[in-house]
Formats: sequence, C-alpha cells, structure tokens
Amino acid sequence: FGCEDPEHGLNAALHAKEETRRLDAETHELRQRLLESDLRALSASSLLPDGSRFAAAFIESEDTKHYRAVCEAAAAGEKIPVMMAVAGGQSISLIFMRPKGDGPDFGKCLRELTSRFGGKGGGSPVSAQGMIPRSAEAEEEIRHMFKEFCGR
Repeated sequence: FGCEDPEHGLNAALHAKEETRRLDAETHELRQRLLESDLRALSASSLLPDGSRFAAAFIESEDTKHYRAVCEAAAAGEKIPVMMAVAGGQSISLIFMRPKGDGPDFGKCLRELTSRFGGKGGGSPVSAQGMIPRSAEAEEEIRHMFKEFCGR
C-alpha cells in the first residue's frame, strides 16, 4: 500500500477491504437489476398469437451464466418455456428450460442439435444444456428450430 508505518498500512488495508465489500455489493445489485431487465424483455417477447407463451432467443454474448439465470427465472418463476442460444467466440451454448408438466422434450431437442453439429450436453425433457461449435449452418438450424417452436 506504499506505507512506511505499520498502522498506516493497516488502515489502508482495512479501507481497501471495505471498498471491495462496497463494490461487491454494488456489482451484485447491478447484476440483479440486469437479470430483472432481461427477464422482463424475454417475458414481453414470449406472447404468441394464440395467447400461449414461449420464448426463444439467439444472443451474442460470452456470459452464459447470466443467461442461464434468466432462463431459470423465466421457466420457474414466470412459467415460460425458453429456448436460448448464447453465441460467444467459437461456440454456441444452448439452454432449454420449461415448467414441469406437458411440453416439448427439451432433452431430445438438445441431443438432436448436439449430435448433428458435434457438440455435447444433455438433460431431461424439462431442462437441457449443451454446447456446439459455432458455424453459419448451426446458427441457421437453431433459428429455424426456434421459429418452428414459436410459430413465427
């Protein structure tokens, strides 16, 4: 900390620790607000012409963890089935989640994509996650699948 006397160094370290705690709390609050905002946007886009709900999104981002949390909140809290592709770098992360009960077999959908494009992943009919190498053909197939599920 660039301090010559130990007491000044201790005070500087305590101040740095307190500042780190403050910034961590601020970061947590901002992440929560971003999650809520993204959830609202996903929910707003999920209303289908027949009145049912289904969300599908292809997103350019490296933050798969954040979008997994958005999908979990949509499926569990909002009761909205979600198919999301998060494309970042050389791969596409696939996150498919829905409320329990009747609905598409997301595990099967994911296995079809991962086997076709040399990816990996797995899951159940209710929740499936995986990753495939990024390619124009894979992106086109994913967008086509999303369009079929949403009927638009």
